[in-house]
Amino acid sequence: MSQFASPDSPTAIEKELAVLTARYGVPVRTDISLSFGGQATAGTAGGAVVYDETPVLDLYPRLQKHERRGEVVLLVSLAGQKTVVHTKPFYPDAVFRLPSGGIGWDEPADAAALREMEEETGWQADIAGFAGFCLFDLEWRGTHIYFPSYVFEMRPRVPVDGLPKPSDTAEGIGEMRIIPVHELPYLAGRLESLTGSWAGWGRIRAWPHRLAWQYLQARGVPGIQPLGGN
Repeated sequence: MSQFASPDSPTAIEKELAVLTARYGVPVRTDISLSFGGQATAGTAGGAVVYDETPVLDLYPRLQKHERRGEVVLLVSLAGQKTVVHTKPFYPDAVFRLPSGGIGWDEPADAAALREMEEETGWQADIAGFAGFCLFDLEWRGTHIYFPSYVFEMRPRVPVDGLPKPSDTAEGIGEMRIIPVHELPYLAGRLESLTGSWAGWGRIRAWPHRLAWQYLQARGVPGIQPLGGN
């Protein structure tokens, strides 16, 4: 069992958050409560949205099988204010997102970020900052699971040339791209625009992109404007 316990332990998650904040700085934070088949409320933006159950409930079997206790999302910092995104063959058309991966039950979140960085890009990197943190409260049929999402700024240890090449083919990545960071709001908007069985998945996946954008805005990165909307 992880030293940070299970995803249904908010106290343990907050303890890990405090450790990471001391190491890497204060992240942009939001807390999201999702009640599948009902209403969803956002801790920072407010409002309520109806979510489809289907695309998000795949988290439940993975959590129940102890495959992951949370996720890390990678904001890869490249020269020229650029970052890395990917898509997978089964995603809807024109959907790209920041790389991410699960955190093992016996694995600290920052160790997971370093591992996932190499698996998903083939590059070794250091953690340059704690960009964002989102705590999802997932409620389904009266059961709550707390699922943390940690967004780390990752800086390759040596200058990189060309596109990243995943070292783990099991990731199933279809295409990698390097994009200007000012396209992050477009990615978030595209994810939020998904409908049908992809709607809930898209809304959840959009939040780390919003946090990454707000993080860059707070750092005064040129060209980063306030991000509006829900």
